[in-house]
Amino acid sequence: MKSKHWAKLSGRACGLLVAGLMVLGCSSDSPSEPRQEPPPAPPPSGSTFLISVSANPTDLQAGGDQASVITIQVRRRDNGAPPANGTTAVVSTSLGEFSAQGSGIQSGVVELINGNAQVLLFPGNVAGGAIVQARLENSFGQAAINIGQAATFFLSFVTPATGSPLGGDRVDIVGGGIQEPVRVTVGGVVAQVVSVAADRIRIITPPSQTAVPTGTTRPVNVNVTINLNETDEATDQLDSGFTYVPGGTPVLQPQIFSVSPASGVNEGGTRVTIVGDGFESPVQVLFGAGNTNVEATVENVSRTQIVVRTPAATGFGQGNQNQQVNITVRNLNTGFSAVANGAFRYGSGIIITGYQPQQFIYDSAPVITIFGQGFEAPVQVLIGGILSQTLTVSGTQITARAPIPQINSCANLMGEVTVTNLASGATTTQGVPGIIFQVPVPLITGVSPNAATGNTLVTVTGSGFDEPLQVFFGDVAGSVNSVNSAGTQISVRTPTSFSAFNEVACDDNADGTIGSRFVPTSVTVRVVNLQTTCEATLAGGFTFNPTDTTCRGDQGPVMPECSDGVDNDGDTFVDFPMDPQCTNALDNTEAS
Repeated sequence: MKSKHWAKLSGRACGLLVAGLMVLGCSSDSPSEPRQEPPPAPPPSGSTFLISVSANPTDLQAGGDQASVITIQVRRRDNGAPPANGTTAVVSTSLGEFSAQGSGIQSGVVELINGNAQVLLFPGNVAGGAIVQARLENSFGQAAINIGQAATFFLSFVTPATGSPLGGDRVDIVGGGIQEPVRVTVGGVVAQVVSVAADRIRIITPPSQTAVPTGTTRPVNVNVTINLNETDEATDQLDSGFTYVPGGTPVLQPQIFSVSPASGVNEGGTRVTIVGDGFESPVQVLFGAGNTNVEATVENVSRTQIVVRTPAATGFGQGNQNQQVNITVRNLNTGFSAVANGAFRYGSGIIITGYQPQQFIYDSAPVITIFGQGFEAPVQVLIGGILSQTLTVSGTQITARAPIPQINSCANLMGEVTVTNLASGATTTQGVPGIIFQVPVPLITGVSPNAATGNTLVTVTGSGFDEPLQVFFGDVAGSVNSVNSAGTQISVRTPTSFSAFNEVACDDNADGTIGSRFVPTSVTVRVVNLQTTCEATLAGGFTFNPTDTTCRGDQGPVMPECSDGVDNDGDTFVDFPMDPQCTNALDNTEAS
């Protein structure tokens, strides 16, 4: 099924589905680093190879520390067999770098074990399209990876945001797009950097430049420079981001991280959870902006969470009606406060804010929880345009059983979600992000036994095996016995007859002339999920052993006829194979 309710996802998140990575071209279980040294002796010249190169994930961000796992598989073109263990392939990239971020390594060699190897590709600091290529002799394979622009650098807050004027406190500066090398100053004094990640910097605070008398505090700016002394150097600052408090007694500085739900009705009364840090009872929570701030009813307070009931947007706070408003949290004992700009929206009708789970296997039909505002039973829930079974309904939450969509291609689907209050007709639809129905992509990791005659029961192992399916040995389908519930094992009987055996010359037949005999022949094993058309192959995955290995050709001389060519009844005997007594087949009497 395909309509405006469904969208195919390009670049399927197979990484959510693929498991059991192949053995690496080294003795460890981690992706190998390509060596920058002369390779060992290559395989015999003249061999031609099929080389596949795949990347997971296929999208990276410049300056990030996430790597893509590059998987290389090499098979001989003539018989599907892997090259000898220890054979080396040259791997190179047009962008990014192998081994580690900042290594600068863009080419090297990897050892193949069972024809397989893996390396890590880091994005480096330049955006663009990277082509990763593997080469063995005159054979090539390649994969493409998109390296996106680096994340925008920004600072959000410091936690904890207070400390001693003597310094020595460990604090985190939280933000995004952070890249080394960095320099941090607190109140104009350089701080010691303990660690750096893309979303935070941990420092040890320096002493305050000026004295902080007892009973007072000293707010100071926190300044961060990234890519220090490099061409893309950038600076951001948190004004009054840190406060020195005398006597070593910390003063909690409230910080707001998230608000859920982020919308509610104009009439108020929506139960809202504010998550953050530095909250200290008694607190005051205000909804609004400018002169329209209205105080909420506080139900519960802890250092990291506040639960409130929203005030009405009408009446005294009428300026908040159908508006996006700020949330302000103030610790009343200290006067310290935090503001989350545009964190809540007032309005009537239905609002969808999220789902759990958001993605699952397309035919599993799990129970989905839909979060939002303004739900009123009875409701109708459509996912991808298909009616779902509604289980429970409250004002802010619906549980429903997901439908099973019709799948006709090997691609994940995204279904938009529509909720309708049947009594009032109020409805809302959320498309992106929608519900993602994952289509399992099979992967074959082994066949056992991997060599036998026809009509043999074998086990195919891997992942993503989704019934109904077929298993092909070469071009002939086997007979599937069973598939385990985890989709990782198939029991299948190989085809009874196999006629495409390779042959070799022989000279040991009855008359000594040249003939030929069948020899073991390797074939590709292929698993096809029939519902989704997704398939996986394992080149040279199974070898058929012939039952007849005799030397075939000229069958030898014809048996001699009777010496006179005539039997004792006078009949001429021509080309009749004879037993030692030269017996006529017609009258069973001895010939003369």
